[in-house]
Amino acid sequence: MPDPEEADGRWQVLLERLAGIDDELAAEYLERIDGGARYYDGVPDEHDLKDAARNAFRYLLGCLLARPLSAELMAFPAQVGALRARQGIALENLSAAVRNDFLVAWSALLRLADDSDMAVLAMHVGQLWTVVDDFAGAIQRGYLDERLQMARTDAIEQQRSLSDLFSEGPSPTVARRAAEVLGLDETASYWVMGVTADDAISTVTRRLAGFGVMAFDHTSKGVTLFLLSAHTRWPDDEALAADVLAGVPGAVAPRTVLLQNAFQSATTVRMLAQLEVEATTLRRSWSQLSIAQLCTVFDDLRSYVEAPLAAMNDRDLLVETMLVFADSGSVSATAAKLYCHRNTVLNRIRKFEDATGISLRTPRAQAMVQLCLLRS
Repeated sequence: MPDPEEADGRWQVLLERLAGIDDELAAEYLERIDGGARYYDGVPDEHDLKDAARNAFRYLLGCLLARPLSAELMAFPAQVGALRARQGIALENLSAAVRNDFLVAWSALLRLADDSDMAVLAMHVGQLWTVVDDFAGAIQRGYLDERLQMARTDAIEQQRSLSDLFSEGPSPTVARRAAEVLGLDETASYWVMGVTADDAISTVTRRLAGFGVMAFDHTSKGVTLFLLSAHTRWPDDEALAADVLAGVPGAVAPRTVLLQNAFQSATTVRMLAQLEVEATTLRRSWSQLSIAQLCTVFDDLRSYVEAPLAAMNDRDLLVETMLVFADSGSVSATAAKLYCHRNTVLNRIRKFEDATGISLRTPRAQAMVQLCLLRS
């Protein structure tokens, strides 16, 4: 084994020679990674990769030779890590590419060394690996810091977009921009639901994840609103409420809407959620709203009755029968007033209930139907 002091001296000589060929090292590095194709899918351009490779070897050799580094070179690892994060390079690909610096430097040292230098290289290979590993770690920290900042920025942008959608009457331009930020289809339909309790947020999020459904949430005016795509699992608001809000004080909007109309659903959901009723819908909790609130949500309430009847040939006959029945609550009285058989009234009631899903067995349901049909 060579004398340690002599070995250190010879190691410094080899490093000085290595520092003199940094352009060659950069070229060899680019060849080893196939011009970036091996790890980067061609995202960084050739000029970017050449500059980064040249600065990487200048940084490494500066550290190995214990030379003072310029402020620009000191900042290089974090900056290139942040750049690769913005370029969308996977961290594992970036780390694997960086560690090729060791192989390139080691191969060059073997070419520069004499046969008598093998023991010197063996004594210092650990130092070379440590410097490269520290360099890779600094790049990773820069990458992760940038990804965190990007995530924070994305989260802020998402919340701003949700706030725009849930605010009164967003313009088509605002809705289109929100769809772009959130990665949503502007022409698709969406559910809006809401909860008021903090622990309910995690419950709803967990349940939606279990169904493989992603939702965006936004808290305003004391209610956390969820925006999620329409799903065949939930043909109506009752199905969604039963699936996702079971045992949870919260509410679902009466129907799915386009993004531009999400603010209308949000208004309804806020009113209902603040009633603190478990898994509720407008259909079941309308009577607990104030007159002013009912005026706001009346079109949604009416749609429960009107929409299913719209395509029925005998709509007008059903409407007339339901209004008369709702007025008295008596099948016999209704039959007498309409000059028809009692069974005819029962058949019409059954047909109405099947179409709308509204049972007329309670005075509250009868009042709702009467309220919704009187303007017809």
